[in-house]
Amino acid sequence: MTWAEIHRSGSHAIPIENLCSEAQKRLADIEQDDTDELYSFRVSGKERLWAVRLGQFARLLWWDPEHEVCPSHMRHT
Repeated sequence: MTWAEIHRSGSHAIPIENLCSEAQKRLADIEQDDTDELYSFRVSGKERLWAVRLGQFARLLWWDPEHEVCPSHMRHT
């Protein structure tokens, strides 16, 4: 897929400061905290893959089956 196709599928970049504190700590632990954002790949309703984007490639970091790394909040609820 191209990055444009990936964006249309609901996947997008997330600033590091929007991640839960446990995810931010884990990035430091695995020495991947030198980036400003991670990429959230939408797999299904809740399921996400998290990666560092490297140009046209992505380095996968972890699986987030319950959408807990950066929970989204429904508007107007």
